[in-house]
Amino acid sequence: MLIKTRNGFVSNSSSTSFIIENKTKDRLHLCEFIKENSHLIKQYEEEYSPIIGKEFWKSHIDEKLNLKTLEDVISLMCQEAKELEKSRGTNWNPKRTKALAPGKNSVQFGDEQGTLLGEIYDYILREGGESKRFKWRFDFYNR
Repeated sequence: MLIKTRNGFVSNSSSTSFIIENKTKDRLHLCEFIKENSHLIKQYEEEYSPIIGKEFWKSHIDEKLNLKTLEDVISLMCQEAKELEKSRGTNWNPKRTKALAPGKNSVQFGDEQGTLLGEIYDYILREGGESKRFKWRFDFYNR
């Protein structure tokens, strides 16, 4: 039996709030963040649980998806991001719907959302980071 342990932020919180800063002058979709930072998916797999080559149960649509490649995972997460942006469900400012506006944006992700997007980002964004067009950091736990 293989058990993975992780040092650092570990919590059973229902969701976590983050600040994602868009460092450009343009509105960018969350999918652009996902694609630019696909290394976070690999990091999640190393620190928590394998995803690629596994089935993922989308509880909110009662469907199993087989994620064979990193591109499959990115595609699913982008689809979920579009659903999130449409619903404005997690602290998305209506003026910023469908985009991360230039500057700081407050977003929430939770593993209880039943999405791969929520499961991965709820945990992996906590340590903060930066890429070419984005910078992100932990904001607070929502309990």
